[in-house]
Amino acid sequence: MAGSLLTACGDAGAQGPADQTENLMLQRLSQELGGDNATAQALHAMILDACYAWTPPSCPGNTVNNIVALAFGNRVSAAGETTPGPINELLAQSVQQLRARAPYAPVYAQWEIARYLQQKYGMGQVVSIEPEIDENGQVIYLSTEGVIKKAIEFAGGDPGKMGTVGVIGHRDHIKRCVKLARDFKLNAFMPADVELPVAYDSQSGQKWTRRRDLYLGQDMSVQMYMLSQNSIAQAYP
Repeated sequence: MAGSLLTACGDAGAQGPADQTENLMLQRLSQELGGDNATAQALHAMILDACYAWTPPSCPGNTVNNIVALAFGNRVSAAGETTPGPINELLAQSVQQLRARAPYAPVYAQWEIARYLQQKYGMGQVVSIEPEIDENGQVIYLSTEGVIKKAIEFAGGDPGKMGTVGVIGHRDHIKRCVKLARDFKLNAFMPADVELPVAYDSQSGQKWTRRRDLYLGQDMSVQMYMLSQNSIAQAYP
């Protein structure tokens, strides 16, 4: 509304506090780079994307044709057994909410979430994406990218035939989940009317998922890497 009022008053160029802050950040980066403004602008755009934007495109839950659910953390027992943990139970609850809005949508869920969907909710049409086992019998944990690739494979291999895909993930993970799903040509969205978990598990078997500051630092670094690789590919196809 404020933007509309400013435009109507003929002051379309006016900057708000956020714009002013971003300009100061750009100026500081340019100074640190010896006045190399072109490089500063390119890096500034990447930093804003990776560190200051956390809400992906969203859609109403009742428009979803397929559901992809990605786990967040786990628990490791004293005997060394990996169990889903409490955050994945919350993610299963989010899937249940979305399924209520899209009752015919198949679910492709990482096993930590699938266990709760099948055992707690008795949900049908759930494909559990299991971890891979290496030649020594050790579990190979699937990355976010790996889970999305598996979901597409289980759905028939053609992302274009999956329609609108509702992605379920931890609220701090969901942006990257949707981004990667779109990189694999899925028409992916965060469900706008489903509550995603924001809690962290201090006993998670994955140390980077125990605290928000630790996780966000990790996620930002991954996003920066993805953006830098895209820049290299564009510069040198």
